[in-house]
Amino acid sequence: MNYFTLNDPVHPGELIKEDILPHFQWTIGQAAKHLGIARPNLSNVLNGKTALTVDLALQLESAFGVDAEMLTQMMTTYAIKKAKADPDRKLADRVPEPA
Repeated sequence: MNYFTLNDPVHPGELIKEDILPHFQWTIGQAAKHLGIARPNLSNVLNGKTALTVDLALQLESAFGVDAEMLTQMMTTYAIKKAKADPDRKLADRVPEPA
């Protein structure tokens, strides 16, 4: 699956949950214990309920070899796309070009 696309970005937790952990034959609980974080916190990231932090991205890179920069770029792309799609989000009006 192509996880890094601009048109339909996915939360990086999906990559970790569907590809990284199964590759190592690890459960969410095993990964959380190894990473030193609470299982519910990791589960929330892997299920797209909370954002992936830079710290967690670095921990995942150290533990599993997945590139932290790629994960954070995925998170940023996902967050921007989601924010732009929010109909309740009020954005500033465009500033006119100087004459």
